[in-house]
Amino acid sequence: MTLKKIIFRVIFIIIGLPIASLLMCVSSGQSIVSDKIDTVEEGTEGKSISAVEYIKPEGYNFRIKCMNTSLENTKKSFIKIYINDEEVGRTETGYDNDAVSYQTLLEMNKTLELRVEKYILDDQKGRYVKMRNIDQPKPDRYRFLIPEGRILIVNFYLNSETRESSFSENFAVKP
Repeated sequence: MTLKKIIFRVIFIIIGLPIASLLMCVSSGQSIVSDKIDTVEEGTEGKSISAVEYIKPEGYNFRIKCMNTSLENTKKSFIKIYINDEEVGRTETGYDNDAVSYQTLLEMNKTLELRVEKYILDDQKGRYVKMRNIDQPKPDRYRFLIPEGRILIVNFYLNSETRESSFSENFAVKP
């Protein structure tokens, strides 16, 4: 295995397919202006074995998927979504162990800041209330950029017990 293939595999594992494939295209002189990225495997001598095709935005270009990594807490909740400190919407309501999401159309080719706030059902009040600031997930902010012609999916992982959270991103691709 060549050094270039080893570096590609390490980058793929750490960063993910879109960045690693982009670097592989640049290092091999391939065009990177495309809706498809060819992936390679060991032993194929650089031959294309599959193509990743991105889904074109229609109605939305941003989606946040919120998932709880702790299964013990089963309160009903939702997440309010802010972009550049302006409320744009909220996820559907679900139990903490349900994956919930929200999607919208945002400005492309501009750095945006996402902020999340968690609301839980207060049984005594009979309504949803914002969790105290100290109980809000940390970190609660994430900067991103949506390139033209792509649907960005931001994954928000939350552990309700520790209130620790993390973000990751990828692009919507055709199966």
